Amino acid sequence: MNKIDKDLFAKAYKKLKSNIYFDKTQLILRNKLVEFENNCSNLDEYFEDLCSKFVITEKYEDLKENILNSIKFFAFPKKIKNKNSEKDEKDIIIANYYSEDIEIGEIQYFIDLGIEGHILGVLWLMLIGYRIDKEIYKYSYGNRIRKNLYNEFSDKPTFSPYLFEPYFAQYESWRDTAMDKALEQLKSNNDIVIITMDFKRYYYSLNINEEIFDQLYKESKVETEENIDPILFNRLNEVIFLIIEEYSSLFKNGEFENRNILPIGFLPSQVIANWCLKNFDKAVIDGWNPIYFGRYVDDILIVDKIEHNSSIFNNAKDCSLNKNDVIKFLMKQCSKWNGFDLNECEEKSKYTLIIEEGDNFVINKKYNPIPDDNSKIMLQSNKLKVFYFKSKDTYALIECFKEQISKNKSEFRHMPEDEAVFQKDDYSEIYALKNSDTLNKFRGIEGIYIDKYELSKLLGKYLRIGGMIDDIKESKFERNIIKIFNVHTIIENYSLWEKVIEIFVINERFESVKLLIDNIISAIDIIKFDNSKILSNVKKTLILYLYSAICRSFSLVWKEKCTKTIKAIYENEDFSNNNLQIDSLSAIRNMCIGYLKTRMIDKSVMPIIVDMLLDSKFWNNENNVNLTKFYDVLPIVSENWTNSYKYYPFLVTMYDFSMISCIKEFNSEKPFSEPDEIYSSQNENYVKCNYDVFVNDYPEPIKVAHTNLGENVYQISVGKTHKDRLKIAIANVRLYHKNFELLVKDSPNRSYKRYNDISRLVNHAIDENADMLIMPESFIPYEWLSTLARTCAKNNLAIITGVEHVKFNLNKNNNISENKVFNLTAVILPYKEENYKCSYIYFHLKRHYAPLEKSEIAGYRMTAVEGNTFELYKWNDCYFPIYCCYELASINDRALFQSYADFLIAIEWNRDINYYSNILESLSRDLHCYCVQVNSSDYGDSRITKPSKTEEKDIIRTKGGENSTILTGEIDIKHLREFQFKEYELQIK
Repeated sequence: MNKIDKDLFAKAYKKLKSNIYFDKTQLILRNKLVEFENNCSNLDEYFEDLCSKFVITEKYEDLKENILNSIKFFAFPKKIKNKNSEKDEKDIIIANYYSEDIEIGEIQYFIDLGIEGHILGVLWLMLIGYRIDKEIYKYSYGNRIRKNLYNEFSDKPTFSPYLFEPYFAQYESWRDTAMDKALEQLKSNNDIVIITMDFKRYYYSLNINEEIFDQLYKESKVETEENIDPILFNRLNEVIFLIIEEYSSLFKNGEFENRNILPIGFLPSQVIANWCLKNFDKAVIDGWNPIYFGRYVDDILIVDKIEHNSSIFNNAKDCSLNKNDVIKFLMKQCSKWNGFDLNECEEKSKYTLIIEEGDNFVINKKYNPIPDDNSKIMLQSNKLKVFYFKSKDTYALIECFKEQISKNKSEFRHMPEDEAVFQKDDYSEIYALKNSDTLNKFRGIEGIYIDKYELSKLLGKYLRIGGMIDDIKESKFERNIIKIFNVHTIIENYSLWEKVIEIFVINERFESVKLLIDNIISAIDIIKFDNSKILSNVKKTLILYLYSAICRSFSLVWKEKCTKTIKAIYENEDFSNNNLQIDSLSAIRNMCIGYLKTRMIDKSVMPIIVDMLLDSKFWNNENNVNLTKFYDVLPIVSENWTNSYKYYPFLVTMYDFSMISCIKEFNSEKPFSEPDEIYSSQNENYVKCNYDVFVNDYPEPIKVAHTNLGENVYQISVGKTHKDRLKIAIANVRLYHKNFELLVKDSPNRSYKRYNDISRLVNHAIDENADMLIMPESFIPYEWLSTLARTCAKNNLAIITGVEHVKFNLNKNNNISENKVFNLTAVILPYKEENYKCSYIYFHLKRHYAPLEKSEIAGYRMTAVEGNTFELYKWNDCYFPIYCCYELASINDRALFQSYADFLIAIEWNRDINYYSNILESLSRDLHCYCVQVNSSDYGDSRITKPSKTEEKDIIRTKGGENSTILTGEIDIKHLREFQFKEYELQIK
């Protein structure tokens, strides 16, 4: 990419916005971005103007000055002093409460920079930083630029919102590879050592001077590119350096006096930090070459085997090995540097990778790309761990660790469950005991503390579940969480404030949210630190952080009580007098509106994306709308919504557009009657939103296709892989008529028990490695489908399920309302596009309602809306049609896909078992395909049947049972097709 134009600035802004959206530490910057975009009348014109300011020399000088003048810093508490650790052991009393004193032990600084400076930072990464990243050690996992940053069909960066590789996938690879290598060596009868270490305050330890920045620029090899404008690229490099220099000058009289430190919160720092360890990486790999050396930014994992004639092997044999022995021995293995052998060097000790300075280990400055005395990279002694494993002894520690990792990973792949809170009222998982004796001896307890990771996990699960359900247990949760968040927990876990506030807001627990916010403000007020100027900054920073959490959380609910709560918060002087520059209550509400318009709202808790609601301007009349509740938002959905926005901070998925299309069809005169039009609009919106191009200009074929097979018959094709066999899970679960009655009375059942029944089925199917899960008719509430689709994409699990009847109030032109009822089947099919795991939902509207179902709907003065299409699905080269219960009663309809289907699926809520059993068995032979039927468990006859003799035909057949569960069976499509390919003479053999 050689040309710097306004399109590049637009792409940089979108990637910046996405990074902020997913970064849980950047709430203040998120608020700043929302305010910026809310006040910008036309983003495209703004980027054109910003580009001209950067390109034209006279304007650039003013731009540079404005950016540098905007630089300040935020100060967060990193560590809280533990007063018990400063006492003698005999003076410690173990209690379930803390003192009211909160004294900060260590500060974490973040850059406070204007949006223009951040946009230029991302632009630098797109044009220069990504070239530097390409040369970084391949097993350096953290903060790596996306491999597909640039479009392979052109020399331009993509319009995708993503800049860096997903941190969680990178972290898992870094850690899991180390464990796999260690086990591999142990099983080969080699003793091994595992070393974990990281660097103390790494970003603050570096001195990024001008010489280093010139070196960075040369190593990027930008100037070797043809048609590069060297003035503009040099200018870009210059402004990034000046931002670092100006930020560092704020600390010239403090602890970083003589260094240009890397600003935390400035995205170029992430690539520069990796580059600054390139010599360290090279020394370890070239000079030592251990079995595994992996680095996640400044966290290091080393695995190596121990030779049986080495000194540390002999010391280990005599049980006289200590940590320093291992470090000294192993770090001296780095025996080559820059092409010469250090073993032949007279002053070899000067070139040792790690040197001792008193009680500390420091990287030799000769291996530091910044070889001056102001840059000192030091290992954290308390985090330096050495694990020695003998091959002949147990290595259960590694196995246990891997098992725990696997358990944690599966929690994030699964639909969330939270029995501890919703069924047992148990919060013990978030607490950890510090113990010096066996677990069953009370005297061995030395203390109890809150596990931050477990607390975050609990709140994350609760947030995802809490917005979907309405359960009496939620009121107990709010009381307990207020107790858990005492003053110490509040400050130590400030990054979790937003989760708790959002949980309370979406569940409309406004008294609790007001109490929590008051407690947070009070905790901030009593913080102590030995530097009064920094203390003042910490307090202001935390109030700003709280303000951002409030604005985003309250943007989800627009009710009178909600407004009263915001007013009460605003009237708290300790909140509003902290230089927030909030001049009125309406200013807070305007920020909430800004979160909606910029799409920086929490999308994951909403049943549909916010775009469909904005035209109604519901915030103007306090419509009593909770945006997380499906039946609250359904009346304000825009009928004529068309996409005109493109600066989404996330990838808008195909299932998002499936949900949009479905809701638009509720308003249609002939719902779901024109699938071609529905599909083409989904495709167009998907490409335009995410890639800012038209479908015809999009080089990558979308993995979803739609084909007209004849009158009202369509083929839906998803996925490009090929499957010969499918492992199918069928749900054995009971349907309750009471749920239909509650729905028509506008009190739908959204209990945790109902949600848990569904999540257990899905999670069990994931654990069983099923390819497809099939559930009965009218089973899943419509608004839960987004969560289901996300889970399907993560696990490559297809799901076919009935959707609970959707009740929709249609206002006709003469203002006479009509209640319409839709019986839908959702077909969720996962696929991969580029490096993204995706899923697509196709909605089939039931074509034939059973007479009893129709009469019951009419009995509640509602109209059953019937569809007029059938579909053949092709998923990963497997063909199957789907029928919803009474649709099978038509002899013509069930014969539509003869010679097409590999298997047929029937989802039912039907008591006439004998009739449908005969139909299914006939179909299996007539169409010569597998047949899958899933019914309510109290009626039964859920089964997988193959075209075979009677005693062999049922792969699965089930009925009854109290608990919801699944059964799995495998169908062999390849074998079926091979049999069909033969003539009768061969088949009978």
